[in-house]
Amino acid sequence: MNVPPSVDGERDPVIVATAASRLRRRPGTIRSWAVRYKARKLGTFQGRTVYDFEDLATIEGCIHRGDDVPATPEARDELRARLNNAYRVA
Repeated sequence: MNVPPSVDGERDPVIVATAASRLRRRPGTIRSWAVRYKARKLGTFQGRTVYDFEDLATIEGCIHRGDDVPATPEARDELRARLNNAYRVA
Protein backbone atom coordinates (compact mmCIF):
# COMPACT_ATOMS: atom_id res chain seq x y z
CA MET A 1 0.00 0.00 0.00
CA ASN A 2 1.42 3.37 -1.06
CA VAL A 3 0.61 6.03 1.55
CA PRO A 4 1.21 9.74 0.75
CA PRO A 5 2.76 11.97 3.46
CA SER A 6 0.58 14.30 5.53
CA VAL A 7 1.29 17.76 6.88
CA ASP A 8 3.33 16.30 9.73
CA GLY A 9 4.92 13.66 7.49
CA GLU A 10 2.92 10.63 8.60
CA ARG A 11 -0.42 9.02 7.87
CA ASP A 12 -2.48 6.85 10.17
CA PRO A 13 -4.12 4.24 7.91
CA VAL A 14 -7.33 2.68 9.23
CA ILE A 15 -10.24 0.62 7.97
CA VAL A 16 -13.80 1.70 8.78
CA ALA A 17 -14.15 -0.62 11.80
CA THR A 18 -10.98 0.72 13.41
CA ALA A 19 -11.93 4.36 12.77
CA ALA A 20 -15.41 3.70 14.18
CA SER A 21 -13.96 2.22 17.35
CA ARG A 22 -11.44 5.02 17.85
CA LEU A 23 -13.98 7.77 17.18
CA ARG A 24 -16.74 5.97 19.11
CA ARG A 25 -19.10 6.08 16.15
CA ARG A 26 -20.93 3.41 14.21
CA PRO A 27 -19.21 2.01 11.11
CA GLY A 28 -22.13 3.20 8.98
CA THR A 29 -21.53 6.75 10.19
CA ILE A 30 -17.85 6.56 9.19
CA ARG A 31 -18.78 5.18 5.75
CA SER A 32 -21.32 7.96 5.32
CA TRP A 33 -18.74 10.63 6.19
CA ALA A 34 -16.18 9.02 3.89
CA VAL A 35 -18.57 9.33 0.95
CA ARG A 36 -20.19 12.67 1.83
CA TYR A 37 -16.92 14.50 2.61
CA LYS A 38 -14.68 12.54 0.24
CA ALA A 39 -12.35 11.36 3.00
CA ARG A 40 -8.78 10.66 1.96
CA LYS A 41 -8.41 7.08 0.76
CA LEU A 42 -4.99 5.55 1.19
CA GLY A 43 -5.62 2.32 -0.70
CA THR A 44 -7.08 -1.08 0.00
CA PHE A 45 -6.09 -3.94 2.28
CA GLN A 46 -7.67 -7.38 2.01
CA GLY A 47 -10.49 -5.92 -0.04
CA ARG A 48 -11.27 -3.12 2.43
CA THR A 49 -10.78 0.58 1.80
CA VAL A 50 -8.10 2.16 3.97
CA TYR A 51 -8.64 5.77 5.07
CA ASP A 52 -6.46 8.43 6.66
CA PHE A 53 -7.56 8.48 10.30
CA GLU A 54 -6.49 12.10 10.81
CA ASP A 55 -8.77 13.15 7.95
CA LEU A 56 -11.72 11.24 9.45
CA ALA A 57 -10.95 12.69 12.89
CA THR A 58 -10.90 16.19 11.43
CA ILE A 59 -14.29 15.57 9.83
CA GLU A 60 -15.61 14.33 13.18
CA GLY A 61 -14.20 17.38 14.98
CA CYS A 62 -15.86 19.80 12.56
CA ILE A 63 -19.19 18.04 12.94
CA HIS A 64 -18.83 17.94 16.74
CA ARG A 65 -18.04 21.68 16.91
CA GLY A 66 -20.84 22.52 14.47
CA ASP A 67 -18.34 23.90 11.93
CA ASP A 68 -18.53 23.45 8.18
CA VAL A 69 -16.42 20.52 7.02
CA PRO A 70 -13.79 21.67 4.50
CA ALA A 71 -14.51 20.28 1.04
CA THR A 72 -11.20 18.52 0.37
CA PRO A 73 -8.68 16.46 2.34
CA GLU A 74 -6.07 19.12 1.57
CA ALA A 75 -8.26 21.85 3.06
CA ARG A 76 -8.78 19.65 6.13
CA ASP A 77 -4.98 19.22 6.38
CA GLU A 78 -4.66 23.02 6.43
CA LEU A 79 -7.40 23.34 9.06
CA ARG A 80 -5.74 20.68 11.22
CA ALA A 81 -2.36 22.43 10.92
CA ARG A 82 -3.91 25.79 11.92
CA LEU A 83 -5.70 24.23 14.88
CA ASN A 84 -2.55 22.39 16.00
CA ASN A 85 -0.54 25.62 15.82
CA ALA A 86 -3.24 27.55 17.71
CA TYR A 87 -3.21 25.00 20.53
CA ARG A 88 0.59 25.00 20.71
CA VAL A 89 0.63 28.78 21.10
CA ALA A 90 -2.16 28.87 23.68
